[in-house]
Amino acid sequence: MGKIKITVLYQSGNGAEWDSPRDKRQDEADYPVEEYLENCGMVHTVSPGKSFKFVTPYFGDWQYPNGIHCNWTFLGHSTCHPSITCDDVDLRDNPECETEYLEIIDGLGGAQRYCGKMKDVSGIKSSRGGRDLFVTLQTMNGTFDREYAGFLCEVRCNDGKVALKDEFPSKHKEDLRCICGYQNKDDRIVGGENTTMNEFPWMAAIVNKGTRSPRCGAAIINDRWVLTAAHCFVLTKLGADQIDVLFHAHTLDMTLREYHADTALGEIGSIRGSGYNLDIVTDSDEKTLRVEVAEVINHPLFNAKYDYDVALLRLSHKIDFSVANAPIPICLPEPGLYQETFQGTVPTVAGWGLPHQDAGGSTRILQKLEVPIIDAQKCQELMPTTLTQRMMCAGFETGGKDACMGDSGGPLSLKDPKTKQWTQIGVVSWGEGCARKGRPGIYSRLTELVQWVYKNTETAKWCRKK
Repeated sequence: MGKIKITVLYQSGNGAEWDSPRDKRQDEADYPVEEYLENCGMVHTVSPGKSFKFVTPYFGDWQYPNGIHCNWTFLGHSTCHPSITCDDVDLRDNPECETEYLEIIDGLGGAQRYCGKMKDVSGIKSSRGGRDLFVTLQTMNGTFDREYAGFLCEVRCNDGKVALKDEFPSKHKEDLRCICGYQNKDDRIVGGENTTMNEFPWMAAIVNKGTRSPRCGAAIINDRWVLTAAHCFVLTKLGADQIDVLFHAHTLDMTLREYHADTALGEIGSIRGSGYNLDIVTDSDEKTLRVEVAEVINHPLFNAKYDYDVALLRLSHKIDFSVANAPIPICLPEPGLYQETFQGTVPTVAGWGLPHQDAGGSTRILQKLEVPIIDAQKCQELMPTTLTQRMMCAGFETGGKDACMGDSGGPLSLKDPKTKQWTQIGVVSWGEGCARKGRPGIYSRLTELVQWVYKNTETAKWCRKK
C-alpha cells in the first residue's frame, strides 16, 4: 500500500477529503515530522465555501513531538470574517502557557494562548473589527514522554462569537512622547511640484547602497520599520544588503536610463526634470539620516498582477524620534475600515520618480502631487485588467499628471482637516504608462493590508495619534 501523507493543513470546499492514518505508533508513522514542518509559515485566504483545518503532528495516531514551532496565517475577505473552532485542545500544561501553547492573535492587540486541556475554543475571531488571524503552535524541547493528544482546529467564514482579548501583555508599544503624521512647520511625479525641505518628514528614499540614487519611495511608520511596495524587491531580486534608506533627503542624484541631456522635458530620453542641473548634494549638506536595512519582508501573497503589493523594511537600528532632524512617522488607518473608499478626497503622493514616462532619468528634487480618488467601479471600466479589493485608483482621467516609475513604494497620504495629521492610505503600485489619458495610477489599499503590517511589526514602538 502506498504512503498516506498527512499535511499540516487541509482545505475543504473543493471535494477533497482529509485522511489520517489511524492506530499507528509514532515510530510507525507514514511521514517524518520534517514533512509537517515544510508546510509551516503558509498563508491562506479564507472565503465563503472554503475552510481550512490545521492539526498537531500525528493527530489521531500518536502524541505530538517535542520542539515544534509552526505558524499559519488566515486572511479574510470582503465577504468573510474568519473564526477558529478547535476540538478539545490537549497540550502540556505550563504556567501562563509560556513554553508550550496554541496561540491565536490578530496583530491588533487581541491575543489568546491555550495550553493544558481546554474545551472552550470555539468561534474565536479578530478584535477591533479586524478579520485576519495568525496562529502559532509551540511545543517544548526535551526528551520527556508525552501523553497529550494535541488538537484539530477549523477555520471558516462565520461571525465568530468570541473576539480575541488582550489576555497577556501586548507586544505593541506606544511612545507617548511623539505624535504621528504631523508635518514640519517649514512650509517621480508627472506634472507635480517641488516640495519644501523635509515637508513630508515621514518620506524615505530607498537608494542603491552607498549612493543617493533612488530605487523606490517609502514611508517610516514606527521606530524600526519602513513601508514600501513588494514589487521593488520581488521583481528586481533586490536584497537588504544592496540598499540604504535615507530620511531628511530632498535633492538626490539622478537614476539614469537611456537619455539625451539636450532634449526638452516630455521628449524621449529627456533628463530635464526638476533640479537636473543642480550641483551634487551630499548627506551632510542636507543633514540626511542614512540607515542600513536588516531585513525585507514582502507580503507572501504578492504576485505578478501586483496584488498584495506591500513590503516592510526593518531598519538596522531604532530611530529616536526625540532628536533633532529625526523623521516623523506617518499614521496608518485604523483597523476594520474595509468599507472606507475615501471617495471625494484628494490625497497627496510624493516621490523622486520619472518626470515623464519616456524620461531618461529620475527627478532630483522630491515632487508632490494631489490626486483625486477615483470610484472603484469607474476605475475598473478604465483599466484593462481586473482590479482586486487590495487596489485603489487615484489620478486624472484626462491624464497629464501621475506617479511614475521610481515613485513606486511611496506613500499616498491624506490630511485630516481637523487634527492636521496625515494618514497613509495607499502605496504607489502600478499603472499603464504614466499620466496617460484614461489610465489612472493604482495604489495598494492599506485599509485591506494594515493588519498584516501590524502583525509583522509587533515589537516596534509607535507614535500615538492625537
